[in-house]
Parts: sequence; structure tokens; C-alpha cells
Amino acid sequence: VRARVDALRPAFGRLLAADNWLPDAYASPDLKSGMGGGIGQYALYRAEAGSLCLFSLVIPAGAQTPIHDHLAWGVIGVYRGVQDETVYRRTDDGRDASKATLEIARQQTVTHGQFYTLIPPLDDIHYVKTVSDTPSISIHLLAND
Repeated sequence: VRARVDALRPAFGRLLAADNWLPDAYASPDLKSGMGGGIGQYALYRAEAGSLCLFSLVIPAGAQTPIHDHLAWGVIGVYRGVQDETVYRRTDDGRDASKATLEIARQQTVTHGQFYTLIPPLDDIHYVKTVSDTPSISIHLLAND
């Protein structure tokens, strides 16, 4: 998996650096979002088998995602704005599927053109907050739907 993710790095970096390719409809907050807080999630590409999904995530200024995991490898980068990401490490044994005990593993600020990888079970539990004055837009390439 790591080799596959590393092979994607150059193309993903070029995608984040390219300007004005993302239509406004996929770059705006969504006030009716099921995630709440105006967070918009927009599918850009989805493989028929559900093995790959590319989407934009728009988080309004000051808003944040809930703590979540993706359960798949992926590459996530900032296209516009600035995000703070907090990554958690699970400290319990995982026997209770309804809860998890977490501790902060690391925190980072991600700006335009920067990206990071998800390779479960490490780096997969996190939340993201927009810290710029404008909505942040991140592009996600995940190996699930």
C-alpha cells in the first residue's frame, strides 16, 4: 500500500497546484449537509466497484469535522485555505465497536498544495478544522467509497 500511495504523490501534488479546475458547485459550503456546520462533500469520481473515490470536502471558516476514520488508504491535500488536522491513536483493544479510547498522536497545519497520507490503522482517525478566514477545500483520494 505504501508503494501505491508514494507512486501517487507527484500526480496528486500537480492536481493540488493546478488552479481553477474545480467547479464552484464543488467548492462551496453546503448548508443542508448531513455533516452539519455547512460542510460540503462532493464526489468528483467514483470507480464502479467502489474501490476508489475522489471528492472535494469544503469546510467553512471556523468549522470542523467530527472525529472520524476512513478505513482505507488515501491521500488528502488542501486545494484552498488552511486546515489544522489532529490525528489520534487508538489506545484500547478495539473489542467494543461502539466506542474507542483515543489519544492525540500528532497535530499539523496543512496549507495550499500540501498533502498527507492515510494508511490504516495508523493515521486514519482524525478531525480537520478550517483555520483560514475563508472556507478550506481539501481533495481526497480514498481506496473506498
